[in-house]
Amino acid sequence: MRAPSDRMKCTLDSGNLFDMDGKLGMYCSNDGCTIVDIWVLQDYMIEIWSLKYHVELPVPEIRGMLGGAYHWSAMVLSQEGDVLVLVSCDRWLFYIDTEGNLLASFQHYGDGLFTTGLKLKPSLVQHAFFPLLDSYAVNASPFI
Repeated sequence: MRAPSDRMKCTLDSGNLFDMDGKLGMYCSNDGCTIVDIWVLQDYMIEIWSLKYHVELPVPEIRGMLGGAYHWSAMVLSQEGDVLVLVSCDRWLFYIDTEGNLLASFQHYGDGLFTTGLKLKPSLVQHAFFPLLDSYAVNASPFI
């Protein structure tokens, strides 16, 4: 399969694939990770990609909160039509919309926090024993 474009050197080995509303999405950033392009595969058979978003990250705001120029990484998340860019650096996470606006930031003080493109999905198979476990902790919300 061909990559979307060489506009930002977005190739299949440098881009990151993800699900975007049931279609294959791909995102990549420029060398300084100041711009993130988000592509969607429109036609699998003839390999037609379309540029969905060209996100310029709010570099001055990010650097201001970090207290200097650091190397950061960006990833794209999509759920139910919403697209969000997550920027991670040291002990900071930044949530950025597709217009390049900083929506929120979060500073953590623990070790071991890292971003991953993996998401958990609920099972589509309803087993007979699930209703018997209504009060069991597995059925409780994981977010307290």
